[in-house]
Amino acid sequence: MKKLSGTDTQRMIQLFENELNMIHGVSVIEKMQYRRKIMNVLMPALAVNDVKVEAVISAVEQRLGDVLRIFQDGDGFKEKLRRELDSKLR
Repeated sequence: MKKLSGTDTQRMIQLFENELNMIHGVSVIEKMQYRRKIMNVLMPALAVNDVKVEAVISAVEQRLGDVLRIFQDGDGFKEKLRRELDSKLR
């Protein structure tokens, strides 16, 4: 069983935060709403005892599709997230 440490979870959240910071034309309030939504999806997905990369990616695609659409390169971001999760779960 693979479980992410607190530091690893923070690193995953930081990936989303970095992408949000690069977005222009979105108000501060909208970014705060996106952050809350990201945390509500990501924290439960990463807190399970046996974290599966595909389960996290699936949750992100299904529940955070609107967030991925505003990222500069949503598909590239998913691949970056996948690589990061793979490296942490080895």
